[in-house]
Amino acid sequence: MKITKMRVDGRTIVMERTSKEGQLVYEGIDENKTEEIIFDKKKESFYKSILNKTVRKLNEKEKNKHKIAINKEITELMSAVLHQEKPNLKLHNLKSLDKDALTQLFKHDFQKTISYPPNKNAEHVKFCLADLAVEAIQDIDATNPDWAKLFETLKSYTDWAESYIHFKQTTIQKSIEQNKIQSAHSPRKLVLHKYATAFLEGRVMGYESLAAKYQLADLAESFKVVDLNKDKNANYEIKKILQQHQRNILGELKTDPELNQYGIEVKKYIERYFPIKSKPKRNKHSRADFLKKELIEYTVEQQFKNAVYHYVLEQGKMEAYNLTSPKTKDLQNIRAGEAFSFKFINACAFASNNLKTILNPECEEDILGKKCFIQNLPNSTTQPNVVQKMIPFFSDEIQNVNFNEAIWAIRGSIQKIRNEVYHCKKHAWEKILKIKGFEYRPNMKYADTEMKDLMDNDIAKIPVFIEEKLKSSGVVRFYKQEDLQSIWERKQGFSLLTTNAPFVPSFKRVFAKGHDYQTSRNRKYDLGLTIFDRLEYGEEDFRARYFLTKLVYYQQFMPWFTTDSSAFREAANFVLHLNKNRQQDAKAFTNIREVEKNELPRDYMSYVQGQIAIHEDATEDTLNHFEKFINQVFIKGFDKYMIASDLVFIQSPENQELEQNEIEEMRFDIQVTPSFLKNKEDYISFWTFCKMLDAKHLSELRNEMIKYNGDLTEEQEIIGLALLGVDSRENDWKQFFSSEKGYEDVMKGYVGDALYEREPYRQSDGKTPVLFRGVEQARKYGTETVIQRLFDANPEFKVSQSNIVEWERQKETIEETIKRRKDLHDAWAENPKKPQSDAFLKEYKACCEAIDTYNWHKNKATLVYVNELHHLLIDILGRLVGYVAIADRDFQCMANQYLKSSGHTERVDSWINTTEKYWKKIRRKTWPKHIEKLHKFMVGENLFVSKRNDRNRIAHLNYLSPKNKYSLLYLFEKLREILKYDRKLKNAVTKSLIDLLDKHGMCVVFANLKNNNHRLVIASLKPKKLRHLSGKKLNDSYIETNQVSEEYCSIVKALLEM
Repeated sequence: MKITKMRVDGRTIVMERTSKEGQLVYEGIDENKTEEIIFDKKKESFYKSILNKTVRKLNEKEKNKHKIAINKEITELMSAVLHQEKPNLKLHNLKSLDKDALTQLFKHDFQKTISYPPNKNAEHVKFCLADLAVEAIQDIDATNPDWAKLFETLKSYTDWAESYIHFKQTTIQKSIEQNKIQSAHSPRKLVLHKYATAFLEGRVMGYESLAAKYQLADLAESFKVVDLNKDKNANYEIKKILQQHQRNILGELKTDPELNQYGIEVKKYIERYFPIKSKPKRNKHSRADFLKKELIEYTVEQQFKNAVYHYVLEQGKMEAYNLTSPKTKDLQNIRAGEAFSFKFINACAFASNNLKTILNPECEEDILGKKCFIQNLPNSTTQPNVVQKMIPFFSDEIQNVNFNEAIWAIRGSIQKIRNEVYHCKKHAWEKILKIKGFEYRPNMKYADTEMKDLMDNDIAKIPVFIEEKLKSSGVVRFYKQEDLQSIWERKQGFSLLTTNAPFVPSFKRVFAKGHDYQTSRNRKYDLGLTIFDRLEYGEEDFRARYFLTKLVYYQQFMPWFTTDSSAFREAANFVLHLNKNRQQDAKAFTNIREVEKNELPRDYMSYVQGQIAIHEDATEDTLNHFEKFINQVFIKGFDKYMIASDLVFIQSPENQELEQNEIEEMRFDIQVTPSFLKNKEDYISFWTFCKMLDAKHLSELRNEMIKYNGDLTEEQEIIGLALLGVDSRENDWKQFFSSEKGYEDVMKGYVGDALYEREPYRQSDGKTPVLFRGVEQARKYGTETVIQRLFDANPEFKVSQSNIVEWERQKETIEETIKRRKDLHDAWAENPKKPQSDAFLKEYKACCEAIDTYNWHKNKATLVYVNELHHLLIDILGRLVGYVAIADRDFQCMANQYLKSSGHTERVDSWINTTEKYWKKIRRKTWPKHIEKLHKFMVGENLFVSKRNDRNRIAHLNYLSPKNKYSLLYLFEKLREILKYDRKLKNAVTKSLIDLLDKHGMCVVFANLKNNNHRLVIASLKPKKLRHLSGKKLNDSYIETNQVSEEYCSIVKALLEM
């Protein structure tokens, strides 16, 4: 039974842990309420638990009304018995049943005799509930029931229930109180402290002697009797042998804490490699190896070491955050703060690489370091080329500002944030993101530079940015100017914010799901929708409608809906009642209350998520009710907003037949007043930082700010401002290339046979270059070198003449094919359970394959696949940087614990200043003794510093350098070596790559690490499958299509291995 995250009397219960005890408190009130909550406020939950244990549940798909009525009657009767309250029942259904039928209404345990002691020293009491209930029900008068007599007949059951509840209450209370943050004096912590001290002092830790004392050789010998052919049953036998072995040495385990901890690690080992609840993942011979004494001893020693490392890191982290007696809230705040910091570290790495791409892509040092930065500044000859590369980040206006001030200001905006968030400590974000000055001249302030003017220009251009988006998306071609103007004249106006609430569904999901709910022939939910009826238009008008609806959703509706309590309350309560009245979903929403007056949407969404999680955990319900509920709330709210705001016209785009010059001259009166304007000068540095990021990193930062419990509204607006102008599509090839020859030289890397000299790489005049998004992104953000090196090594990956020919050929029939598939799908959707002929399924599959083939040739010819490769590459490098950030934090914690144990007062915050080179060549000073000792310690333990070069290679994104010689897989291997002190982290590195490729539509399988000297070798890389028609089969095979092409998988595999 769940207790925490529940609400009682309008207050949420949370678990609070200290080093002294655990306790239940009401959120925001620091007072122990454990006894009150368990014995009073949550008493009803215990009755419900007993009732669930007593009465059989009907199958959820049961439709027999008589059976449903009987189940309802017995449930209400037994609930009344437990509460000793007279029910409003006649029992006609129950009295119609014979003894056997009545008995079957109870669960198996209550059909038998139950024996229990009312208290610790009392004699056992026996009763059989089924027998008592049958007697009581058959004897009662259905017309004039004597409830007191029935209650007396079932008194043995109610006495047992009260005894059981009291036992559970006291047990839970004791468990909660004992669930404390382990103090330094707990047996486990004392053992870990002893071994941690030995580790930090460089002494032998003595794991071999523990293996001997544990009699590990005898245990391994005992495992030989197990028949591994029995698969899962063999795991039960192994567990029994381990348990018996632990009993045999129980005396030693009780008196020797070190041996006991060793036994815990052995148990973890067995549970991991021979789990009870899952099928074996290894063959018989491989499993036999894991039962050998040598492998058990080695692995358990590594686990023990990991536990010691964790203890050292934990102590280091507590010291870094100045915590001596941490509470639950302290640990939660640390986790939230670290997640936020790591997101900024990732953004800083990306921004600094962009600065490096601007100044010198071949640089493999830290470009933010002052010496390295100065060395890579351009001279008067090369400065124009550098300025040319700054234009895509800051627009043409960057050419008119003082170059030295601007480049130093950019460096300072990234460096100051990076240097702050890099430290393992509590961060004052309101100060970190309000940097006033930077290095260049003494007392240089951002407010005194022309960066202030560039930011003012960006603010002034907000209406222009919006106009450009309306024009580039084709919106102005399909809507009247006065209708579009009416959008900005609403009181909601246009906001640079999107939302301040987590869990908010994306527009893509709301748009698609809204259409499903409104148009489904087998409508399961009637949300009363009106605006989602049309999903498919011609390509241009659909894109215009989609873009405009999305703009309204994010910049008007969402900021208003997630802060207007009354509008949110109306939509949420409507959807709540809808779900409570549905038999399939009612149970998940039974205990969920309505939105309270003035309750913030983010608080209610958090509450609902907790309640549904409790239901799903208790019932093993696999449906994601919370996600569905929140989707429905926002779909309903958005539908009502569009109607109330007279914006329904957006759903019916009509070609306005405008000339190009009419479009270019069109203007809108759009008023935007960000709240940061009153403190504008505080944010010039942060705005400069944001201009060095792409849309993905900006969005991720903003989303993390929304999750983070801090007042960063104005910072979110700055991000919103940067997002308006980032990667704007002016299609001006001159922003990226100084000449046509420069354009052609780059295009040769993507297309073969001089194809770049004609369409689609030239406009209709046959001369003007066309700038594709993939080319633009790769060039701007530094992935161009890698992708072109990949294509040069594998010319078959470039666009070929046949790709363009096939794309052009299939253009003629693709619309007809898409329409035919839609017609077939609609025919199937009318009755999905109806069997379809092989001819129908073959035609549907052929349509799917034809559309997939067309899309691949189109994506390749228009270099969409280059854009996809760019984003995949940035995602992979970002994941690597994220793990390095964790290693950096752990280095600080472990290094400073070593210095503390060695009696030094000095502390370190970086791997950099632990090198002799750093002190003798850079600082020009003698290597300090404490740093020298730390370095020798880390080298001796083969931790961190020995992998410094690999760490820097990843952290500085040197993979993008033209001089790079290492593959992505190699970097993942080195990262695993860096993180070897934490087995879970080390394994998570490989898993993260698998998950990332999955997100990009691919399935990767790696060969056995052991068989390849722990190198990452790709065994297969294939497209993920999309299954159609709800699993219909053709010739015993599902109708499936690939999420990406086979050729794209080959390209990605080559990229990972290059």
